[in-house]
Amino acid sequence: MASRHVDVNERRLRPVYDALDSMNNKQAIHLADKILKKQKDLHCAKAPEGEVLLKEIMQAQPADDPTLQAMTICYREMQKPEMIPAIYEIALKHSPNNEELHSHLFMAYVRIGEYKKQQQAALSLYKQFSKNPYYFWAVMSIVMQALVASDERLGRTMLFPLAERMVIKFINEDKIEAEAEVRLYLMILEKLEHYEKALGVLRSSLAVKLVSYMDEKEEKEASYLLKLCRWHEANVAFKKLILNREIPDFTTEAVHEFLASVVENEKAKEKKLCRGPFLAQLEMEKLCKQECIYSKLGSNSIVDLLVEYFKRFGDKPSCFWDLVPYVDLDLQHQVDAEKFIETLKSTLSSPSDEDTESSHIALSKEYMKHHRDGLVYGQKLLPTELQHSDGYAQLAVHLLLDVNREKGATDMNWHLLIMLESALKTSPSNHHLKLLLMRVYCSMGAISPCLVLFQGLEIKHIERDTLGYCVTRYVEALGQFEAASSMFLGTLKFFYGNQKNTPEHIIAAYKYGSFEKIPEFIDFKKQLDLSLHFASVNFENMLLDVFLKTSRCPRLFHRKQPLGQVFPSKGLDQRLERQQRSENTSVMGPSRELPPLGPPCSRLQGFIDGEHGNTLLAMLRVCQQSHHLFNATKDASSKDCRSRIQEDLELVSRILKECTAKCIGNLTAGSEEKTMFNGYVLEPLVLLVESFCCVTLITGVCCRFLQKLTGGKKARKKKPVPAQANEEVMPFKEFLCTLQSSMADLHTALVEVNIVQLSDDLLELNLVELDKETKSSIVSEIWEKLQTSYKKSVKEISELLHLKMKFAKSLEI
Repeated sequence: MASRHVDVNERRLRPVYDALDSMNNKQAIHLADKILKKQKDLHCAKAPEGEVLLKEIMQAQPADDPTLQAMTICYREMQKPEMIPAIYEIALKHSPNNEELHSHLFMAYVRIGEYKKQQQAALSLYKQFSKNPYYFWAVMSIVMQALVASDERLGRTMLFPLAERMVIKFINEDKIEAEAEVRLYLMILEKLEHYEKALGVLRSSLAVKLVSYMDEKEEKEASYLLKLCRWHEANVAFKKLILNREIPDFTTEAVHEFLASVVENEKAKEKKLCRGPFLAQLEMEKLCKQECIYSKLGSNSIVDLLVEYFKRFGDKPSCFWDLVPYVDLDLQHQVDAEKFIETLKSTLSSPSDEDTESSHIALSKEYMKHHRDGLVYGQKLLPTELQHSDGYAQLAVHLLLDVNREKGATDMNWHLLIMLESALKTSPSNHHLKLLLMRVYCSMGAISPCLVLFQGLEIKHIERDTLGYCVTRYVEALGQFEAASSMFLGTLKFFYGNQKNTPEHIIAAYKYGSFEKIPEFIDFKKQLDLSLHFASVNFENMLLDVFLKTSRCPRLFHRKQPLGQVFPSKGLDQRLERQQRSENTSVMGPSRELPPLGPPCSRLQGFIDGEHGNTLLAMLRVCQQSHHLFNATKDASSKDCRSRIQEDLELVSRILKECTAKCIGNLTAGSEEKTMFNGYVLEPLVLLVESFCCVTLITGVCCRFLQKLTGGKKARKKKPVPAQANEEVMPFKEFLCTLQSSMADLHTALVEVNIVQLSDDLLELNLVELDKETKSSIVSEIWEKLQTSYKKSVKEISELLHLKMKFAKSLEI
């Protein structure tokens, strides 16, 4: 009867699980509510309802599998895997002989990386059910303890030997059954560097179980002999491997002679040469270097081969990528690298420095003409295919980017936009053009077109980490906070999904005996957890929430924990000391420049130039001194506090006034007759608004302290305020007036520029003269994209500023 009742429950719950698997959470909650109306004591139907219900279910101590699975799903989705072991520990008290519950408990410990408890759970499984996989789960748990141990000696002297003894015990009892068990034993011996014992395993009956890969036993045996320095036996083993292979192998001399003959035959041809033989020579030299094999071509052979290859194939788009794997073989020193570059330059006819800019522009126009001429050969290509002449457009764009970089200006940005938009119309799937176009739009302060292009790139999974910074760096910095919030949440969803899903892959590796993959999965998870992109996006998202959602002063003064415990300075001091020491002892000194192919520069330079850091530090000092006034007795120290508060408030007022005046003055650009919105002002403008947000928030905290000091603003009986309290309050009242007026001036300027300067009259500007061969429709489309992006950015910045103005007006002392 009980089993029949369980079957009914499973049948009713199946639609709920289907809805959860298909990410239809609302439908799952609706179905769960319907089940609860029919059967109120069915705990597993309450699980999708949320954390509150989970606590209620936990108190009921459920032991049935459907309830436990539902709770596991909830805790996984809530990013609380540490709560899962507790539910199975409670369930095992009711059913101590349930094998499935024991295995679920082991997997729960796997999710949170509790290797010691994994070991105990696996041994408990083996003692009760005597199955080999459970025993080797315990062995692998010990191996993982050794791999993650902070002290390597602990792993080498205790944990790895313990795992070895456990496997030897099974070998002596003749209980080894699977290939995975033999592989785990070999992995342990390799970690201990017991290659002699590993050889013994390969030469015993256990080696019969290694069947997944061809010649694996022989390859491992030869490598172990090599590490044992038993050269004669290793030579015999490798020769045996060579003889057993069907593919013939030759000596290095024979290979060199063969390649030389092929290259000579290629040179003798009148038609276009093939790159393969020349690349084969480079690859052969690379292999000789790696294997420390003498090459009869001489020490300068690689440089000579590189130069010769560049002379013959330097006009091909693939030349750069062909040579990348080989340029560092003989060029470890900077002097050698510079000589190599000079040698390459000598093969080209380059203009003088004075003519570089004009020659770059002329050459880019020529490349764009070649690009247009080549479009006739790709008329039948699908939209998903790249045009044959896209490489010319890319070269033209990079030439103008070089002009911008050398001049330290943005004069070529309009040329770049016109060229890239024209090329992208004919080749809509070219990701190179999209990335370059995003770069140019961002440099002009327009983020909306970049979001469309980024969406067209279809960035997924690990690309969120490797390419996501192209947009996340600018989306908030250019004032589109709504899009920034969406972008940040999408990025964080990937990283949190990695934290949630990678443990499931580790669990699968335990189930199927792929023990060698477990450390790889853990390393991959660790790399993503420590991703700089993850950390920066997470911080920016929290900061954005503070800016957008803070409409009143939080009651921070109720916090009883000292700030020194919340933010200990000891660790920061030690890190600063180590960094300074490393910079002082470094031969080259601290690195100041980013590589040309690196990510875009951070906002730190603008943050420093605008003195926003000084503003924030000054306000934090004011907050600290206000807290001191709130707690201190009335003595000479309070007078010093008041003077320091007044100095810092005057400093902040001066910086905010200067930055506001500068931003208002730079909002528009152009002549008196034709003015246009200056997109380059958006980034310093957003930094200023963020400073207003921080200053307003900290001022609110200070006002709460002062309200307590003066008796509060809602006292029933108004008592006369002491003169000393007036002295303490007066600087804050003056500062509040200055803060409100600065924000009001900036807000008024933004509203006016949004109405007047971004009107449709901008399309009348004669910008087609930038490129007479470009259709005016492209210029109009670019203007429309820029105008729409600027309008949206200014609108969202104005709304945020208006919110903070209301917040500032609500502050009273």
